[in-house]
Amino acid sequence: MSESQKNIKTSVTLFEEGNKQYDLGNYESALNLFSESIFQDSKNWEVFFNRAIVKNNLGDKYGAIEDYSKVIELNPKDDKSFHKRGELKRQLKDYQGAIDDCSKSIELNPINFRAFGTMAFAKGSLNDHQGAIDSFTQQLKLSPEEKGVLFSRALEKSHIKNYQGAIEDLTKIIALNPGALGALMVRGEFKNCIRDYQSAIDDFTRIIEFNPDDQDAYHNRGLAKFDLEDYQGAIQDYSKSIELNSKIGDYSKSKDSNLKYENSYFNRGLAKNYIEDYEGAIEDFTKIIELNPKDEGGYFNRGVAKRGLEDYQGAIDDYLKVVELNPENEIALRNIGRAKNALREFDEAIEYYSKAIKLNPENEISHFERGEIKFLQGCYQIFNKDTTNKEHNSAIEDYSKVIELNPFNYKAFLRRGILKLRLCDYQGAIEDYSQVLKIDPENKEALKKRSDLYKKLSEIDIDKIKD
Repeated sequence: MSESQKNIKTSVTLFEEGNKQYDLGNYESALNLFSESIFQDSKNWEVFFNRAIVKNNLGDKYGAIEDYSKVIELNPKDDKSFHKRGELKRQLKDYQGAIDDCSKSIELNPINFRAFGTMAFAKGSLNDHQGAIDSFTQQLKLSPEEKGVLFSRALEKSHIKNYQGAIEDLTKIIALNPGALGALMVRGEFKNCIRDYQSAIDDFTRIIEFNPDDQDAYHNRGLAKFDLEDYQGAIQDYSKSIELNSKIGDYSKSKDSNLKYENSYFNRGLAKNYIEDYEGAIEDFTKIIELNPKDEGGYFNRGVAKRGLEDYQGAIDDYLKVVELNPENEIALRNIGRAKNALREFDEAIEYYSKAIKLNPENEISHFERGEIKFLQGCYQIFNKDTTNKEHNSAIEDYSKVIELNPFNYKAFLRRGILKLRLCDYQGAIEDYSQVLKIDPENKEALKKRSDLYKKLSEIDIDKIKD
């Protein structure tokens, strides 16, 4: 027997012993034996293949890739090595490399089910969601009832907002396994996305029937009820979700669970605002702020509740905190203006409306409401016999901007008409009242004011004739 033959025989013996150690879970021993086998015979691709598996089990992914590359060098038609190398590249976030390897694997073996799956996940990670869907579809051609693949394809479909297609995949899973609670949960969430709220409620209710302690199902059902304007029903579900979450020790809570816990308080507060339970809403938003002192939405919506209770200064304090956290929150600035107006601090109210308008010059609400304050200030000017008409002219500018942004805002035409009349611009006033009536032909105030103005103008003309 030649020296080369002896080496090969020794290599085979070491390889077989390495396989035994691998089967026993002794990966370090298996690694050493495979390495010794390769030292005796470096052309046996199977040893490299098995050593790659061991290296991966020991966490040495880069080393495993090197061994799979050696297998491919020795046996270029081994589709499994291309796939396994591709899967490791995917795990190391070399997504394009993974796709290239899986494409080669599939070229060598068009029915390599796992290669299609790895390629699909890699494409999804590159935001090629349609490509991922296509790869999952190829898997399903090979195994049509593979529930995991159906679920993954549904998620990819949701990324391109094909919620109906995603729901169809999840429905297939549920038909195969009626107790697939995960598929029911996600299907309910996607039904919410397409505003099929009642059907979503049915899915979440079905989960609760299987598992009465599923806090996520209560939370999600609350969302659907909220969107159906069943605020009381939503509050009950959010409360149940909070109760169940409170029973879980902090050490057991996942990041997602904590987020749902906060969201349940937040959404319950919103629902309470809608039913004008402002004190209850304040309690919920205060809890949110305790959990997250930088929660902009918590301060904002607590401000809404305080304004509902006519605690305008308290509302202002909360809105100011919102602006501190986010100086570009134009709605908070506008709401400060509203609260200042309620406190009859008109100059400051205008100041905050102006700040909101600076952030968003195209917002008709801010222009209209600032115009309303100026309109009122103009009335005070008349009362105090101030003939400068400064506020009236400034209000007209705001109403004109509103009309530019929304030519169908009849209230802006009506207000501007009133101001033009006060400034003795009779023709301008008539034109504005006429615009109101084009938009709202039954508007009694515009009809009366235009009629009164026509009458006044006719009397003026008669007086001129007498003179």
